[in-house]
Amino acid sequence: MSQSAALRLRLVILGLMCIPALTAGGCNCGSRDGSDDNQGLPSPGTLQFSAAAMSVSEYIGTVTVQVNRAGGSLGAVDVTYSTSGGTATAGTDYTAANGTLSWADGVTTAQTFPITITDDLLADNAETIVVSLTNPTGGATVGGSLTITLIDIWTKFPGNPVLGPSAGSWDDGGVLGPSVVQLGPNSYEIFYQAGGTNFNDSIGRATSTDGITWTKTGTLPVFTPVRPNGAGLLTAGTFDDDAILRPCVVYDLSAPVNERYRMWYTGFDLIDDGMGGLALNAVGIGRATSPDGITWTPMNPRNPVLTNGPAGRFDEVAVAFASVINDAGNLKMWYTGFNTTGPSAIGYATSTTGGASWTPNATAVYTGGGAAFEVSGPSDPWVIKDGVFYRMFYTGERPDATAGQVVWNVGYARSPDGITGWAPFAGNPALTPSTSGWDSTDVFFPCLLRDGTSLKVWYTGTSGNGATGRDGLATNP
Repeated sequence: MSQSAALRLRLVILGLMCIPALTAGGCNCGSRDGSDDNQGLPSPGTLQFSAAAMSVSEYIGTVTVQVNRAGGSLGAVDVTYSTSGGTATAGTDYTAANGTLSWADGVTTAQTFPITITDDLLADNAETIVVSLTNPTGGATVGGSLTITLIDIWTKFPGNPVLGPSAGSWDDGGVLGPSVVQLGPNSYEIFYQAGGTNFNDSIGRATSTDGITWTKTGTLPVFTPVRPNGAGLLTAGTFDDDAILRPCVVYDLSAPVNERYRMWYTGFDLIDDGMGGLALNAVGIGRATSPDGITWTPMNPRNPVLTNGPAGRFDEVAVAFASVINDAGNLKMWYTGFNTTGPSAIGYATSTTGGASWTPNATAVYTGGGAAFEVSGPSDPWVIKDGVFYRMFYTGERPDATAGQVVWNVGYARSPDGITGWAPFAGNPALTPSTSGWDSTDVFFPCLLRDGTSLKVWYTGTSGNGATGRDGLATNP
């Protein structure tokens, strides 16, 4: 018998090949009923994307694409990937990517490759990138293309608001200024400003497993001004005698145990203005610490850690509404500076004392993007370090002649270093009041958080001048 015939006979015996001349009744050895001659034969498989489409945030920085080997693992195989087509522009919206993925014989482990996404600050929502697989080797086949949609708009949670006042409680006057801390994948805490029945503005706390449904826990409020119940109001005292506003809480496992939670807040001291009203006697940014987020200890003595600057500076009148991050061991603060001659502006300060004292820049780092929604200046900054950028959400203020008040919207800007080069989003304001409902008049006090591949912003909304504040959530994508 020739080697060829011997090999054919061996394959028949193994059930891997069908030789009609050696098989009575025709060729049916691929299956018991002869319905599929190739059923069960080893295959190099199909190389395909894990999904045909995906939507990602334009602010994600890098998107990871997964390619699977399915339906077989016979032999070594390669495939080429490349980006092309779509409505997004390579070099502007993303960095073109191409390369080769390889699998060894018998290996089906998924392969991945990155695509760098560019935050171009343009209002060009829903641009697309098409990714293709071509040139398979080793007998493999390829699946269809992948379409990646870049999202740069924010979607409000349809069940908003996610946190509101409790009737008859200490916070029934309104809930404002959210500061959200993520302890783990399903563990969130929110600290918020509130006041109401028998309470001046103080700080409350709630917990959540998803950032949406919140449970107010423990004895509330968790941190109060010196005179929480209004006793002694209108007499001069310390900077935070009468109100605690806009908390910013940083959770840091590297800090001493009794300072795992650090909070910076704005304190107010009010006095009689001599005309039957209130006047601001003192304002500043304070600091408190806690081992658990429940029991807080203020500075001793209870003094501000940052106060207004000298005459003529952008923050000569007051400083307020701080946002603090721990950037690789360096504490950095952005805050609102108020003055007598112009719009508010965003200042910057650093600390080498655990946030107990700060050194501010002599000039503002952001004065707004010049848009109509912020003609009275930017305020209430919230900054995160996100990849190669510092991202800031902030409140933009403009006068409203109709209501005789002001209107607040939320803007977005980014910077390469947190100090210089702050560039605003061309589509600002990034978050606006709804056409009706609980946040139909103002949106303000944003709190920005990176949660996996999504950016989330909790914010305060109101539905009219003097209306009760509530906190909502918006996400991207």
